[in-house]
Amino acid sequence: MDGVIKTNDEGIDALTEEDIMEWVSEEEDRLSEIQLFRLVLIWCKRCGIAQFLHFTKYINFSRFPPQERSIADIDEYITSNINKHFEELPKEYTDELKKQIDNALYQSELLHSEDVEMITGKESFRWMPYYRMYPGENFPWHILHEVMAEDARKLLVFKVFDGRQYWTLACTIAGIYNYDQDPIVIGSGNYEASIFMSRHSDPRGMVKLAREYVIELLSQRLDIYFKKKGNTFISLIGLKAGKDEQETILSVALDRFDRSFMQSNVGSRIRKQYVVAFEIFKLSPQPHVDYKPYHQAE
Repeated sequence: MDGVIKTNDEGIDALTEEDIMEWVSEEEDRLSEIQLFRLVLIWCKRCGIAQFLHFTKYINFSRFPPQERSIADIDEYITSNINKHFEELPKEYTDELKKQIDNALYQSELLHSEDVEMITGKESFRWMPYYRMYPGENFPWHILHEVMAEDARKLLVFKVFDGRQYWTLACTIAGIYNYDQDPIVIGSGNYEASIFMSRHSDPRGMVKLAREYVIELLSQRLDIYFKKKGNTFISLIGLKAGKDEQETILSVALDRFDRSFMQSNVGSRIRKQYVVAFEIFKLSPQPHVDYKPYHQAE
């Protein structure tokens, strides 16, 4: 990627929507988040506002400098930049931008707003983006191991296709899990987990795991089961697909969700379906603080 926008606005008019997407999703040679936000503002002003909120999903607001980070009511810095490039940004845009900044789950490509509201409920958790798997990438088991080993609440979001429709599975997990250690029993210490399932329509499924559920993390396998493996709720398995390629499959026991969810999904099965997209979010220790750099895929 060249440096056409690093020092001035020259050349922005020549950038296409695909170019902007490449800039905001770049990890290895990434601009600062402030530069990316400014780029999105300028390009959308000149070329069209329609993609504004889509592009801002790829900006990690928790990496803004401290004086530009407190943005619950749209920080002065962002407001001034918006006003500089737009006479008036439509209210629905500013409202949605506030949501994205205040809670990074609204930046998810896999969760809808209704999904986020059900997952978070009345809790005032402030999530930040940690990792996003792009099409064509192998499943990042090394990153999953790393985030699971941290003493932080994490949210793992998976997208699978069952041959008819797409499903989104989200696992909220608290506690430290090191791979290849003894399985961890929910309810012991500070270990807890909740499982969310959605087709982005009602009813959505939500289960808070009871005591005696077990989480077991291996090199390329993650299992959640009740007491013993024969009672598996969720199974994530990595498979070798070629010399340098890997496929990851997901199985979910839909009968663990409530009756209304089951009645709306009679005949549906999530059994050994390929994971087509994956995201990780992590709970911020305090509002808008990214205490570890946004992860890069290897």
